[in-house]
Amino acid sequence: MAVRERQSSLGYGTGRERLLVATRELLIANGGDLDVEAVAAHAGVAKSLIWRHFGNRSGLLVAVVDDFWNSYEEAVADIHLIPNADWPTREHERLRRTVDFLLEHPLAPVVLGHLEGDVAVHRSGQERLQRRIHAAATNIRRGQDAGEINQAIAADLVAAVIVGGLHQALAQALTAPRPPNRRYLTKTLWEAVAAMLQLPY
Repeated sequence: MAVRERQSSLGYGTGRERLLVATRELLIANGGDLDVEAVAAHAGVAKSLIWRHFGNRSGLLVAVVDDFWNSYEEAVADIHLIPNADWPTREHERLRRTVDFLLEHPLAPVVLGHLEGDVAVHRSGQERLQRRIHAAATNIRRGQDAGEINQAIAADLVAAVIVGGLHQALAQALTAPRPPNRRYLTKTLWEAVAAMLQLPY
């Protein structure tokens, strides 16, 4: 017998949308633990819709995590940064927006700290991390071309250290027993980035 969709805070979206919302809500509520039967029940849809739309539990998790990172990338995109600013000013603003997004998004501690055990999520995360490293290296080269960053710095290597280091540092901050002070966190992370790039801070 088909499960009737119920009225709830999930609204009247499609089965796929309701499953994504339900998954986010349960991941947040349960600290990263997820049961597909609970997701289907919370969404008010048949469990078979999970297999139809996402293939399996891992596919559902990957879809939720991808939505999270897509929102992050939109929040820190160039269009939101200070126009015509120099490289350090612009990138400091991007870092500030990064910290604000992650500290304010309720799913961030789960994504950064509790989902690495799923192979598909880990693989997807590594692919996205490589794209972010490539973008960071390109960004560093733009600063070098503008004469704002030392030409001798190896952009690819430094980008990998910065992106990977920021990811780990933010994961630690988000999963700490006490929430971090965002101004102190932004200042500390920027000082580390600036030191790597030989910038004043």
